[in-house]
Amino acid sequence: MAISEKACLRIRVVLYVLFAVSYAVGAIIFIREFNNYLAASGFAIACFFIGVATVLYAIPDKKLYSIFPAGSKSRICFQLSSLIITLGFIGLALYALGEGIKRRQAWKGDSYFCSFIALLTSAKWSFFCGLRIHRVRDDFVEDDDDKNIEEKVRLFEGSHDMWGEEEKVTV
Repeated sequence: MAISEKACLRIRVVLYVLFAVSYAVGAIIFIREFNNYLAASGFAIACFFIGVATVLYAIPDKKLYSIFPAGSKSRICFQLSSLIITLGFIGLALYALGEGIKRRQAWKGDSYFCSFIALLTSAKWSFFCGLRIHRVRDDFVEDDDDKNIEEKVRLFEGSHDMWGEEEKVTV
């Protein structure tokens, strides 16, 4: 039995809300218990990106395509900013990992290793926001589908391939 699109969206939203709540609780714990503000900010920013991803998935593809059509400046700017933010968080995460190794810290709540995980989480959710826009296509346009299929069939009509019937050549 196939799951409907609406049910899939509901499951996705519920999971995203659960992720956001758990990251928010983690951010509060990192501030109150460990005074690790870098890890707390990473998880708080991840909560923001989860909210953006949830909104992007709740908007239908047709509406998103009208906002971000293929090749438009708005789509290019959104995806470019998502890529830059993702790479920035990966860079910060690697810096935190390096600091944790350099200082020979243990895997405790106040270490740079927790900040590494939190910043990678922010990078992941920023990437998911860009990926949502990247996967929006104009598949909902059905008027030209028959023409495109006929063109694809006629594209290779006159071509010669190595598996087709070959002319006999006498030597």
